[in-house]
Amino acid sequence: MERLYNDSWSTEDGVDWRQMASSAPWTKRSGHRVVLFNDALWLLGGKDELGYRNDVWRSDDGVNWAKIDPATDIWSPRALFGTAVFQDKLWVLGGRESHGLLDAEAWYTADGAHWSRFDASVGWSSRFDNAGAAHGDRLWVIGGSTYDEYRSDAWYLSPGADGDADSDSDSDADWNQVSETAPWHGRRWGGIVAVADRIWLLKGQHLDATDTPVAMDDVWSSSDGENWTLATAQAEWPAQMNFSAAGFKDRLWVTGGTTGHSAPIFETFGQVWRSVDGEKWTLATDAPGWSPREKHQSVAFDGKLWILGGYSEPSWQHHNDVWSTADGVTWTEVTSDAPWSGRSGHQVLVFDNSLWVLGGRNDVEEPLNDVWRSSDGLNWTQVVPASPVWSPRSELGATGFNGRMWVMGGRAVDRQIVGDVWSTGDGEHWQLHSETADWPARSDLTVLVHDNRVWVIGGETNFGFLLGDAWTMN
Repeated sequence: MERLYNDSWSTEDGVDWRQMASSAPWTKRSGHRVVLFNDALWLLGGKDELGYRNDVWRSDDGVNWAKIDPATDIWSPRALFGTAVFQDKLWVLGGRESHGLLDAEAWYTADGAHWSRFDASVGWSSRFDNAGAAHGDRLWVIGGSTYDEYRSDAWYLSPGADGDADSDSDSDADWNQVSETAPWHGRRWGGIVAVADRIWLLKGQHLDATDTPVAMDDVWSSSDGENWTLATAQAEWPAQMNFSAAGFKDRLWVTGGTTGHSAPIFETFGQVWRSVDGEKWTLATDAPGWSPREKHQSVAFDGKLWILGGYSEPSWQHHNDVWSTADGVTWTEVTSDAPWSGRSGHQVLVFDNSLWVLGGRNDVEEPLNDVWRSSDGLNWTQVVPASPVWSPRSELGATGFNGRMWVMGGRAVDRQIVGDVWSTGDGEHWQLHSETADWPARSDLTVLVHDNRVWVIGGETNFGFLLGDAWTMN
């Protein structure tokens, strides 16, 4: 465990140091910020033994400290944020919050007690370890980290600005954060799907405060991505993660999945379950014909429910089979050996009256970026890109929207997590919209269309933080 301090020291020449306080009244911490403002030292936020802080302290001499109690709303607890003094105000910029969430907010105060949030879009992406500075009559945010990479960008805010911070960014994918922390735990390997005018979140795996995996059995839904309702805390179907969820005939459908290796008894399932309301579930069949599997994909197409690919344990065999059903009970094997290689963590879309298979990871754990198309699930054609295409990856997000297919995020070479956004109108010509979207880079993200908007929900960062946020693209 790292050792934390709450002492203060000073020097006149950088050589000889004098201890001013051995135990200041603020808790021992790291990742906080100390700023000279209004002829006083100010200590802000950080992380102590109990978690992230958003307390504010002031001292005229570094020995005697007074806590400033906020008289208004204040920035959420955080560490590793940027600070600056600009226009006679003290600013807090970005930072890392609990559960590893990253922030792209800007807050300011004239007295430490009354805080205001800069309401206009800051433009720069969520980040921590960023620098803040006042220079040339501008407020600057420079660099930082987004878990998947170190940033080398610079943004500025001009005096009196009421719009976006300026930058050389050429991104045309504009994102809004709808919810920062939903009532459900951040998780991975669950299911999120849009059915019957609602977004549904199903089960998955959460990491507790000690990073111990906790299997979830809950089901939540939302009409707006911000306000969530618990449908059930204990869904009846046994698989808890790596299943596939889909909407078909105005019902929720769950296929395959596992209990996870942290369960007392590990098991992979070959079952099919359905629900109208997310609370009560019915077993459609426990003998669909396809082998028990996980990290496969399911989708509704041409009046049927389809599953494609995935892998089975303990053999780790990756499948390239295709199955379909008209009722969820009786399944037909369309092909046992599609021309695309066996894979898991891929995406399957319905676009331009066809099924599309995108990316994934093969038997030897190589990430893929091939693109395949079929009008019937039996006959497949590989679409060869005529322009630069997204890098090989698995656990990516994808959806169809506005006459284009969209690919974003995922786990690339060396299992590094990316946060770029691409789209295509034909699967052949791809356009990069943003190398780093406004949302933190992530894998295992869900990308879907709801209320005529593209949504990005949840996922996992490079450092294993599980996210419970929701973003929409304009």
